[in-house]
Amino acid sequence: MASTGTNHKQSSNINDQPVIRRRVVPSQRRRDGLIQYARDNTSQNGEDGIIARIFACLPPCGMRYCVDVGAWDGKHLSNTFSLLVTDDPTNNNGSPDSNNNTDTGTQQQERRWKGLLIEADPHKMIDLQALHQPLSNICVHNAVSVQPSSPNNLPSILQDYAPDFPLDFDFLCIDIDGGDYWVLHEIFVATKYRPKVICIEFNPTMPNDLVYIPPQSDVIRQGASLAALVELAEQWNYVLVETTLFNAFLVPHQIYKDHLQQEVPDDRSIEALHEVSMGTSLYQLYVRHIIYYINELGFGLGCSSLETVSHQLVFIDPAGTMVH
Repeated sequence: MASTGTNHKQSSNINDQPVIRRRVVPSQRRRDGLIQYARDNTSQNGEDGIIARIFACLPPCGMRYCVDVGAWDGKHLSNTFSLLVTDDPTNNNGSPDSNNNTDTGTQQQERRWKGLLIEADPHKMIDLQALHQPLSNICVHNAVSVQPSSPNNLPSILQDYAPDFPLDFDFLCIDIDGGDYWVLHEIFVATKYRPKVICIEFNPTMPNDLVYIPPQSDVIRQGASLAALVELAEQWNYVLVETTLFNAFLVPHQIYKDHLQQEVPDDRSIEALHEVSMGTSLYQLYVRHIIYYINELGFGLGCSSLETVSHQLVFIDPAGTMVH
């Protein structure tokens, strides 16, 4: 009886549940580039400061032009509000310690912007027009199509509503939560427009080594990986110069070489300019379980493609707990 009791005591200490943790991987992310100027007026993750610094490095001009695809109400999480509506309230040249009181009328003249703002939501469009029409900016109520033959694609909208915009207009911002890749693709392939600076949204749950190009669809909204956007940009002689959590900044190679080389690390790889902080991952156990790790914000890639696999899906939350 004593021996049986001992065995029972020993077996009660056996850990019959898996131990699951995430190791902290050393980051290759560089912080000495344009990201050091990141700050928000109305933007979400520091884009306002990065944009200000980029244009402070470019040659001045009397009028600048921007196109905002997915403008929402023109202010909430906007990357163009500070350009079109207000002078930058915290600095004028993109420097973290510049003084707003040193502004001059000449500088204000150089920072004048004209915008084309496109929004699909009819309710937000009312707010957008109320904000921008008094400023003579162009507001277009349109769900931008990614189809090459559509009259609602971005090349058609530019031709119809902004024929006076120069082919090298200054800033293109694309944020339509899904088809962003194909909007930019159509600009490169179907037009001669070559914006000086592009800010475009990518899917931040995708790893840096994944080239994922979503279907060219106005209905399916999946988002592209950062690697896919960089690959597209490089085909048209654009380079990646910075990222935020959701957005990539792209400029023509010549602009990078002439004006931004001192602001961007020599290593312009995705690993140096982006850190995956919202990533998801899959791995397989020998018992035919597929483990699906959910990132800290609860985002994950769709698993519909796994329905044909004869494995059991097991979901793991950030604390290492299995969620069935």
